Parts: sequence; C-alpha cells; structure tokens
Amino acid sequence: MSAPSSTSTAKLEIKGEEQSKPKVSTGESGVSKKDAIRMAQCCCGNMKLTCLGDPIRVSVCHCYECQRRTGSAFGAQARYSYSKVKIEEKVSSTVYSRKGDENAGKIHFHFCPNCGSTVYYRFDGMDDMLIVTLGSFADKDFPEPTLSVYEDRAHSWSQMTHSTCTQHWA
Repeated sequence: MSAPSSTSTAKLEIKGEEQSKPKVSTGESGVSKKDAIRMAQCCCGNMKLTCLGDPIRVSVCHCYECQRRTGSAFGAQARYSYSKVKIEEKVSSTVYSRKGDENAGKIHFHFCPNCGSTVYYRFDGMDDMLIVTLGSFADKDFPEPTLSVYEDRAHSWSQMTHSTCTQHWA
C-alpha cells in the first residue's frame, strides 16, 4: 500500500535567502526539477545537507585519490552552487585537506567524526561551489553522471558508457 502523493509548500532558507518551494519526496511526480529539494546526509544523520534544485553537474572521478577516499573504484559527486545548499551539522565535521591533482589548489573533504561518511567537499578558489558525494543522497532516481574524469586510471571493468555520460576525460 502506498501513501497518497501530496505536494506541500515549505519555507527553505538557504544562505540568507528565504524561498517558498514544494517539498519533494522520492518518486513524487508533477514537481519541476528546478524546484526539487534534495536531502543528503551521513550514515548516522549528524551531518545533513538540503540542496535546492538539480545539481550543476554530476560526475564520476577515477583518480587514485578518489578510489582511496571512497574505498571504491571511483568517486561520484554532484556539484551545486554554494548558495543552493544548507548545511546542518549536529557536531562539527572533521576536515581532511589535500593538494589537488595537476597543480590544483587544496581540496577540503568534510566527513562526519562519528560515522566517518564523507558528505561534501570544497576546492580552494571555488568558493561559490560545493560538491556533495552522490551516495549521501541515497536516491536511486538522482540524475546520472554527464562527465567521467581520469579514465586513464579507471579499473578495466569500470566503464561509463551510458548515453547520459557525454564527456570522457583521460
């Protein structure tokens, strides 16, 4: 038995802006993607993010650092404008910073000190961007990646061949 579908209006304050937007639950129809409110969180719920609308870009990264950071074959992430994300932390996130690949600035990974989940990260020099780890959304209907980077470091069995992934960088 499924619950009846309903759209209600919620006041959402993101980075100083108060906006009236419909609440979105997974699978709800009739709501514009630009109005979607997406929730991300760590495993224990101490870190929560509210993201307004679809991300600017969804990508996967096969670099060795993302493989180590995620414990998987690649990292998957969604890039948002910082002004479209509200961060709620019951406890302050722990930050791990490292130098980016190819002479890039530092990357600052924010993870939960309780459960260890990496929830988001930021790049030096990209103050207007926030990158949310895809698994933090736990949403099977999340938009698919359109970009795959460091493919020269990808595992031989890992290929991003779906039609939505239109950009492939070595």
